[in-house]
Amino acid sequence: MRAGLYAEFEGTVCRAVGASDPIRLYALTEPAPAGFEPDRDGRWTLLVHPDRLTRLFDVETTATWGGQTVNVTSVRDGIATFTYFGMGLVATPDVQRVQSDEWSGAVSVDELSDVIEVEHDLPL
Repeated sequence: MRAGLYAEFEGTVCRAVGASDPIRLYALTEPAPAGFEPDRDGRWTLLVHPDRLTRLFDVETTATWGGQTVNVTSVRDGIATFTYFGMGLVATPDVQRVQSDEWSGAVSVDELSDVIEVEHDLPL
């Protein structure tokens, strides 16, 4: 499952942070592509100028959790972070009410169903 910013670099799709210069890439596979270095969290990363990218795109993801459609904002190490606006969710240790009708949660991707990913290309 994907959510958030991604980039294609030298034929490989990577997670991306920042849409300006430079863009930080995170390898999604092991072994990491040439040039990537481990960061303090053990993730493989590389700073690149946008003109080195083939493609930059945002993945908008929705899924069902607790019987409601939620907006997945990021996925890392099998954990999906999501937001939900409305009533109908129940607070758990992993899901909290932020405001009266806003919820935030972080759950295993295995707890989500009906996943829909929509890619939106961004200008380089």
